[in-house]
Amino acid sequence: MSHFGFQVVFKFSSISELRKVSAKVRSVGTKIEQARLRRRFIIGFLVCFLVLFLVAVALFLRKPRAVSLSGRKVSFSVQAVTRRGPFSDERLWVHDGWDGPTGEFTHGDLYGLKIGNQLFRLDILYDPIAAIREHLPKTVAGLLNEMDSQDPLVRQCVLEALIKKAAEAKAGLPILLKRFGQADEWAECSFVELAKAVGREGVPFLIASLTKNNPKAVQKATEALGEIGAEAAIPRLTELLSDSVPATVMQSALALRKIEKQNHGEVPALIRLLAHEEAQVRMGVAYVLGEFGEDAAAAAEPLAKLLDTAPPEVAGAIVRTLGFLGPAGQVAIPRLVAMLHQDNEDNLRGVIEALGRFGEHARPAIPNLCELALQPELGGLAIRALGAIGPEAMPCLLKLYREDKRMHSSVEAAFMKLGPKAAAAVPDLIAELDSESQYRVARVAMALGCLGEAAKVSVPRLIELVHDDEPDVRVRAGEALWNLAKQTNEVLTVMTGELANWLNEPDALRSFKSDANDESRAQVITRVLSQIGPPASNAVPSLQTMLLSSFDQHRGAAADALRKISR
Repeated sequence: MSHFGFQVVFKFSSISELRKVSAKVRSVGTKIEQARLRRRFIIGFLVCFLVLFLVAVALFLRKPRAVSLSGRKVSFSVQAVTRRGPFSDERLWVHDGWDGPTGEFTHGDLYGLKIGNQLFRLDILYDPIAAIREHLPKTVAGLLNEMDSQDPLVRQCVLEALIKKAAEAKAGLPILLKRFGQADEWAECSFVELAKAVGREGVPFLIASLTKNNPKAVQKATEALGEIGAEAAIPRLTELLSDSVPATVMQSALALRKIEKQNHGEVPALIRLLAHEEAQVRMGVAYVLGEFGEDAAAAAEPLAKLLDTAPPEVAGAIVRTLGFLGPAGQVAIPRLVAMLHQDNEDNLRGVIEALGRFGEHARPAIPNLCELALQPELGGLAIRALGAIGPEAMPCLLKLYREDKRMHSSVEAAFMKLGPKAAAAVPDLIAELDSESQYRVARVAMALGCLGEAAKVSVPRLIELVHDDEPDVRVRAGEALWNLAKQTNEVLTVMTGELANWLNEPDALRSFKSDANDESRAQVITRVLSQIGPPASNAVPSLQTMLLSSFDQHRGAAADALRKISR
């Protein structure tokens, strides 16, 4: 019995404990559930808040917002991310950076948060130059005090600010003049730039600087005097033609040439330097002599003789100048012809160009130029020179035209330059009018229009071509017909109709399409109409519309045609 009682007590005790445990479990479960609900509420609240916040930000940033802080421009914006567009491959976080164009000091950073197809971006642009300019003194006196700054960017900004205030800033010239020529490169450049900005009132300071012992500084001042056109500097610049520094002599000669085209002894001074032992000096002198053109005729013989011993780089400069000396340079033609056998392509180009300038006097070069015309790199240049030499080159040009279609355009240009002297080319050109290439037909028609009387046999074919399906062919054929036969009625009908057709094209006034001769169809039409003159009065409304074009070439051509038609 006692045992049974023990058992019963034990069971009841266990049930009691079990109830307590169960109550605790329920309590804990309730607390867990309450905690879970609280977490869900908090998360839901945060998500809603974040969504509302982003919507508010997006609305606020429909236009970029920016603030400036110590040289940094901070901007906030929202950018739509399109498929395959910028940042489309990026994930949640975006960062990019960049530096300003070469020579600038700007730096930018982009930080972005990408949510869906929206990029919330923060841009930071660092521009030290802008920061310096913002804090520079506003007065000239204050700017002058900043000229001794150790920061080169500050000095640069000071100079820019002084130049903007040139009329007041001339007070800084005496200060800079004291430092001029003392190995202070910034002071030298600043002095020269400020003096140029001041203009005529800066000339006395520049002239005073020519007494300094620093050759490079003197050369800078000399160049500035030439740019200003300072006549008051002529006596001192003339003295510098006898300077012991070749670069100073050359710069003085150039400055005198810019100021006035009179003889101050520049050419003799430069010719003396052609005997200088340094090749670089001789090359520089040759280039400078070229700036004097035919006024440097006395240098032709010394330059030609120098070709015999000059290294390639000096020879190239000499050849260039010889071509600018006019008839006097012809003394070098035998040497130039001999140079056509060399391998230096750069010098060959210069030789060919020089020979082309000598025209018919360069006839001895024809055989060599014919050979060079076959070279892809030099062919066009050689053909151009042959065209300049004259009718003696026609056999060579015709041979090239018949044997290699790749040369047609270049040779046709030579025919056009020769004009009536290229009459022998008429049969070959007429044959090309039947080409399947509309580009070729237009080009050949243009060439025939330049050949004068001998090309009149092409008029019947040109009359047919003004009704061609291709606008460029019609226009070029009409131009040739006018040049050769002055058939006003036929040409006028074509040109006025073509101008109206062109204006009816989409974006005619906002586009510019050029042909092989770098002219647009409208330019050719208006040129012919201006030559026809008053009989072309029916085209006036179209020409007035053409004045609304976005391009100067079209507006200028239309204005010229209207003036000549309205006479």
